[in-house]
Amino acid sequence: MVRKFFISFLFLLAATPVFAAPVTAASTELELVSEVTSVKPDQPFWVALRMKMDDGWHVYWRNPGDAGISTTIEWTLLEGFAVGPIQWPYPNRLVIDPLVNYVYEGEVFLLSQITPSGNGLVGQVTLQGHVEFLACKEICVPGEADVNLTLPLSGQDPQINPLWQTGFQETRRKLGRNPLGWDVQVFEDQKFYFFEMRSEELKDKSLDELQFFPYRKDVIDHLANQVVQKESDMQYSLAVEKSAIVHDPQERLQGILKITEGWKGISNPWALEVDFPVQQRVQRADLRQALPLRSAEGSTVKIVPVKTGNQTGIFLAFIFAFLGGLLLNLMPCVLPVLSIKVLHLVKQAHEKSQQTIRHGVVFTLGVLTCFWLLAGGILILKSLGQEIGWGFQFQSSGFLVGLSILFFILSLDLFGIFEIGTALTRLGGVSKAGSGLRHSFLSGMLTTITATPCTAPFMGTALGVALGQPGTTTFLIFTGLGLGTAFPILILSRFPQLLRFIPKPGEWMLRLKQFLGFLLLATVLWLAWVLGLQKGLAAVMHLLMGLLVIGVGLWVWGSWGQQIKEARGRTVVGCVAVFFILSGLALCLTGIAQDSLGIRKYDQIKGLVWQPYSPELIQDLRRQGKLVFVDFTAAWCLSCQVNERLVLNDANVVAKFKELDVATVKADWTSRDPMITEALAGLGKNSIPVYLIYPRDEKAGPIILPEVLTKGIVIEALEKIKGD
Repeated sequence: MVRKFFISFLFLLAATPVFAAPVTAASTELELVSEVTSVKPDQPFWVALRMKMDDGWHVYWRNPGDAGISTTIEWTLLEGFAVGPIQWPYPNRLVIDPLVNYVYEGEVFLLSQITPSGNGLVGQVTLQGHVEFLACKEICVPGEADVNLTLPLSGQDPQINPLWQTGFQETRRKLGRNPLGWDVQVFEDQKFYFFEMRSEELKDKSLDELQFFPYRKDVIDHLANQVVQKESDMQYSLAVEKSAIVHDPQERLQGILKITEGWKGISNPWALEVDFPVQQRVQRADLRQALPLRSAEGSTVKIVPVKTGNQTGIFLAFIFAFLGGLLLNLMPCVLPVLSIKVLHLVKQAHEKSQQTIRHGVVFTLGVLTCFWLLAGGILILKSLGQEIGWGFQFQSSGFLVGLSILFFILSLDLFGIFEIGTALTRLGGVSKAGSGLRHSFLSGMLTTITATPCTAPFMGTALGVALGQPGTTTFLIFTGLGLGTAFPILILSRFPQLLRFIPKPGEWMLRLKQFLGFLLLATVLWLAWVLGLQKGLAAVMHLLMGLLVIGVGLWVWGSWGQQIKEARGRTVVGCVAVFFILSGLALCLTGIAQDSLGIRKYDQIKGLVWQPYSPELIQDLRRQGKLVFVDFTAAWCLSCQVNERLVLNDANVVAKFKELDVATVKADWTSRDPMITEALAGLGKNSIPVYLIYPRDEKAGPIILPEVLTKGIVIEALEKIKGD
């Protein structure tokens, strides 16, 4: 009887894994455990390195984040055995500002698959591994340990070890699974990666959390927030900021997505494997607007409400766009051109009311056409990965020169040196009426072009929404801007009796036209100044000399070309005029072809020093505990220049800046600068001026001031924020 019991005990012992005692090192308990109770030759099985940390201690994921060292295992196996790579469950995000680490706390199973040989195995198999890791609390302690596990051989299929069954199951739920049934795409722009995912699994659920953990350390900014947006019941988007230190473009993005589903009050976290090609796309300004500059508190994931199809939000954006377009008429860049159109309406109001209405409608169509072309151009450039915003064309020297030439020619027309309308009528053989309608259409387009350096109140919000929405919504909001801009002319053309309070056409109109010509020349001088800041004094001199030569050519044509009746004489005069005009154009273009760049200096005005913008400068100033005032401006932005001259240079405002020791920073957008464009996009802005005040608390977000400043607004904002 005793002998039978002893034999049975030996068989039972042979069928049971032989456990080595757990090893303790660096405040961590380590042991090698198996999912099965025995080994069958040639049949793979899973083992795990179980690590149990003391309270408050942690070890690191395969990508430790900004600091730390991941765990490694060096295996010693029998000949013919093979071991797969460690399978890492998703980690926790640990923030120790300004660093972010990806860690395990409590207990973790690091899985590896073992494939045994089928030759020469007898009795049992011993697995050995040498573990090196780093454990941290307030301090970090390197640890190492030797772990081993002995398992019996069996010809039968192995049984699951009930002791560790739960641990293996929970770990597999945290591993990245194959995304079957999920449509996942990865896009990028210059600063962000965007995940767009859709699945039927989400139809009756919601995502409480969605977070990306990359396998590579230098792919994303670990401290920056990741923002989720719900697009529909089955579709979500995730925006992840790129790392500033990555140098090579990522053809594929690899890592895991931690997904926490919510269903009937129950949270179900799991992981999705990420290994997808990176595609180019238009940036998502709506997601960027939800991204704080930095956040070291709590989860990096922020669920923002559905914006696609949000009819109330789009309607409000349209109203803001209309009001912004309406106020745009009061901006100094629009008034000269608009005044010329009003003069035409005054003349027509005393002739035929029906003709006046036609001109108003055609003018509106010209405004809308130009706004639609601008919207289309912006969307095309953004789809190519370009970072642009409202007024982007004024960052082009060629555009500045072209607009200078156009305004110079229009001013000569207003002075009576030559007449554009008469020339077009003769050359085209069209009626005066047709030419007039064409003039109204072109006036509408010119009004829009000259409006782009300005951002009126309400426009900033509307543009921020427009450029972050689908194409149809963008066009709708740009239509609102166009209707608002054209509205005064449309009303005056529909009710021409309002114009009859103005005196009948006469000598006063001629003098007013000449005065408006001087306003257009002033605009030319302003454009030349902007060109000088971009390309230097030589480019300005070429422009002015070119305009002088063009002016001579137009004077020749206006003085003789439109009076001489003989064809031969008109041909000679025309050739002389064309020679001068082409020579002037060549002079203008050679100026901008030069490599010399203008440098806009940051003056010390009344003791106030402006520093050039960079994200690193802002972070450094905030770490010093300073109040920071940032002025996003450009030489071509007239609203910016008015605010600077009348408000920011005011003695009382300057005194308040000095009293509170405010650091003043200029983000100069005169020339194309992707860094400033990205900063504006991160604020949900696509136009200037933008004014920010950062409080002394480094973790607090900035206050955004209105586009139109007053001394009271600035001083009150500084007083309110000075103690924060």
